[in-house]
Amino acid sequence: MSFGVIAAIVGAVVGAVWGGWLGSRRTKRFEALALRLWATLDRPAVFRIPEAKDTPLLAALEEIDSTTIEQSFNRLGDLVVTTDADFAMRVFARDSTTIAYFVAMGSGVVVGLESYTDTDEFVTYRSKHARDLWTKPPFAHNQYLPASTGLDVMLVEHRQLTAKVANSLVSVTTLADAKHQFDKFASLAYAWRVAQPPDDLLASDLAALLGERAFARHGEGWIRRFKRRRAKLPEARVKSSVTCR
Repeated sequence: MSFGVIAAIVGAVVGAVWGGWLGSRRTKRFEALALRLWATLDRPAVFRIPEAKDTPLLAALEEIDSTTIEQSFNRLGDLVVTTDADFAMRVFARDSTTIAYFVAMGSGVVVGLESYTDTDEFVTYRSKHARDLWTKPPFAHNQYLPASTGLDVMLVEHRQLTAKVANSLVSVTTLADAKHQFDKFASLAYAWRVAQPPDDLLASDLAALLGERAFARHGEGWIRRFKRRRAKLPEARVKSSVTCR
């Protein structure tokens, strides 16, 4: 996964199915949500050039009003990202060091901005949840803005996020450049999760998903529940080869 892109997608998925689990925390609904999250993280995301079979996915991009984003960014092209499903994304670039994208999803449109150094990824996106929903790798620097935030404000906030590394940002001017960065940080994030002790990763993922206060009250119970039921733990496994305002 590129942590930024997948964080945006998972955030949208969680927002769509989160519902009212807080009223009855020990429910199959929350368990299913957590397992879906881990199923997404349990494999590296794949970013690829669209094929003929992807025509229906790409058609969803044409239904999105991208007038504002195209006034500020140059369109680079489209990609298909595969997590637990296939999603179409349209990628743009600005000033050679900032890319923008939107991802068409059944639950709406995900909009994000990203920049990169040789070692780190900087991400700004709109979300209902103003925090990470699973354990963040140390090289991922995210900020979350309200879902109603306009693109102009996102750009200002993103420049502030990258201000200290502005002279170290790598150039991204083509779709191939963008795909390279997505692939690179997909591999880094996946390898990082593989390297974490499974029990520690389970606890830290649950702390992120539940939130600090809820985890303090219910975290141990959920950890025991997942282990007792032998549910799929958040352990990566090495495998072979709306409107954009």
